[in-house]
Amino acid sequence: MHWPDGHYTDGIDMDTQDMAALFAGAPDLRIETHPLRVAKDNLTALTGVMKGTFTQPTPDGTGGTIAPAGQAFALDMITAGSGTARAR
Repeated sequence: MHWPDGHYTDGIDMDTQDMAALFAGAPDLRIETHPLRVAKDNLTALTGVMKGTFTQPTPDGTGGTIAPAGQAFALDMITAGSGTARAR
């Protein structure tokens, strides 16, 4: 995964940890839409809109936090991936 701050992760476990930290300040985070756009063999691409409200302190990446402002946000997103799906 390529993150907004420029770092990359490889694998679902690290991706999940980073996602939890990135949106710790938005406990109401939700993906409103996430339709499949392209699929061929083991490649997929999806787009979506992620929405939430910053109501909790958010880690700033340096050991501190950013105070919540109570502001709602909406982020356009894309997920592109390859590999085999695994059962959950």
